[in-house]
Amino acid sequence: DITERKQAEQALRESEENYRQVFENVRDVLYTISPEGLLESINPAFEELTGWSVKEWLGKPFAALVHPDDLPLAAKAFQTVMSGGKIPIYELRILKKSGEYLVGEFSPSALGHGDQITATLGVARDITDRLQKEKEIRKLNADLEQRVLERTAQLENANKELEEINDLFVGREMRIIELKEGIEKLKNELNS
Repeated sequence: DITERKQAEQALRESEENYRQVFENVRDVLYTISPEGLLESINPAFEELTGWSVKEWLGKPFAALVHPDDLPLAAKAFQTVMSGGKIPIYELRILKKSGEYLVGEFSPSALGHGDQITATLGVARDITDRLQKEKEIRKLNADLEQRVLERTAQLENANKELEEINDLFVGREMRIIELKEGIEKLKNELNS
């Protein structure tokens, strides 16, 4: 019995150490929030992304980090998860120590035993740069579309001018042919 218990304790310690290493070394922010909305744990990635120290925020309300306009969405997501529901990934603006906001992509889930939910576990990824690049690409696409429209209009105008020139040329050719036919007809009449 003692050997089995010691092996189980050793396995538990190893499992906890593995979890701690994952928690501390993953690049995304991992966090837990209590049923009262307080941050219970945050991994070191939080410090890299926000500039805040983990110690500054442990035990503080998560909502204080959320942009005021995003608070209704954050509250609804929190309530849904705490009541056992599932929600799709969503975006929130999060306050950085510099006073700027980053855009985070959040994926929360419930923690607990059985039907008892004891916290929210979440993963947050900074997508600010990705959104900025997408915005730049949309602007470049809009600029390109405008240039294509302008160039298409120029080409249509050039085609119209060419058609007018062609019509004039064809008209002159027709008159020349008519004149030649008229001259031939006169020659034939004079010779007869």
